[in-house]
Amino acid sequence: MMNISIAMATYNGARFIRQQLDSLAAQTLSPCELVVTDDGSTDATLNIIADFAKTAPFPVRVFENETTLGFADNFMKAASLCIGDYIAFCDQDDYWLRNKLEYASRPFVDEEVLSSVHSACIVNENLDDTGRRYPDIRVDHIHQAFEGNPWKTSIPGFALLVRASLLRCAIDWRYRPFAPQPPKEMHKGNQMVSHDHLIYMLSHTLGKTAFIAVPLACYRMHDNNIFGEPLNDEGKHTPDSFFKRTYKSRGIGEPHYRFMANVAEQRAQWMAENCDKLAPAFVEKARLASAYWKAQRKQYLTRAEIYGRDVNFARKVAAVRSLLGGHAYRAPEQGGFGWRAFAKDITFGLVL
Repeated sequence: MMNISIAMATYNGARFIRQQLDSLAAQTLSPCELVVTDDGSTDATLNIIADFAKTAPFPVRVFENETTLGFADNFMKAASLCIGDYIAFCDQDDYWLRNKLEYASRPFVDEEVLSSVHSACIVNENLDDTGRRYPDIRVDHIHQAFEGNPWKTSIPGFALLVRASLLRCAIDWRYRPFAPQPPKEMHKGNQMVSHDHLIYMLSHTLGKTAFIAVPLACYRMHDNNIFGEPLNDEGKHTPDSFFKRTYKSRGIGEPHYRFMANVAEQRAQWMAENCDKLAPAFVEKARLASAYWKAQRKQYLTRAEIYGRDVNFARKVAAVRSLLGGHAYRAPEQGGFGWRAFAKDITFGLVL
């Protein structure tokens, strides 16, 4: 029997939280506990949780934050208080299907799997299925360490189940690496990576990550979502064509790539500084992860050269050749920029 803790971060969630709590109680694989950290709710959230705790089939532990933490730190605090061998993150406004924990836990028979992430149905506030999925995982698969897009951001916390050892390896959750920012958000400066992206970053570089195509939860869309369903710039749910995406990215240049290089450098330093604090099984992998992020930094600095205003044509050509020689234009799922990036660099970096 797997000991799974559920980490729930709450803030003024009275509108939907009872449905979510009832879905936790209905799990075919019951958790060993529910840990709730509340970030200063002023509605009936805490009263609803207290009422649920009276009849819950598992212990419910509630912690009220003395100061406001924000959603990411609140989730990390909840995870730090869990006692289970595995931790499932739980949003206050979603709805779990009955077999979520049972199904999501199956890949962990492989001891090298550090996290699993599943697909989910996107529903409206009444739990009516919209026919869309987020995450939209098409087939079951397992990524080895360093396999897959290192910058992947479509891994929401509610779809994650993680080995607690990954978060209990003496890493201070209040000191996290920087998050990559879209070009439009760079003016906000460096911000710590969120809890779900941190887990993916660690799982991606320290072990295996399992992806499950079966939807195991209902991701509820309503007017108070912190984050909604990812859309393109026109508000559509379908991706743009190759050529349109390449054209629209023409304004992304040297500042963005240097920013990303700084993020990669900080991640490399963070891994290196924490190597000796990790569980023995992770130490050597963390050193490899530090080298991996240093290589990412070098790629971004080289790409920044292509768009530098004071860089002559010969140096720009040399930068493209260097990236080609280093296989930096391999697919994003292999840790590269992708061939669309190559087309962009040639068109908007060299020609125009």
